[in-house]
Amino acid sequence: MKKTKVISIKNLPVRAPTLVTALAYIFLDKFHAVGWVWGVVGTLFALIWISYFYGLATSDNVDIFKEEK
Repeated sequence: MKKTKVISIKNLPVRAPTLVTALAYIFLDKFHAVGWVWGVVGTLFALIWISYFYGLATSDNVDIFKEEK
């Protein structure tokens, strides 16, 4: 499988979806969401986290400020 090229973490850090996950949890807790809403949102965030880790594993970092000699 061909790896995708992404900007190196030294130049542009990749952000994990931690803040969005925490905000969704607080939002659902504050408004007393029913069980099926927790399940739908939990499944959505599980897919988001899986795709985040998959992207980290299959990407090739490229340093854009690399000096060529």
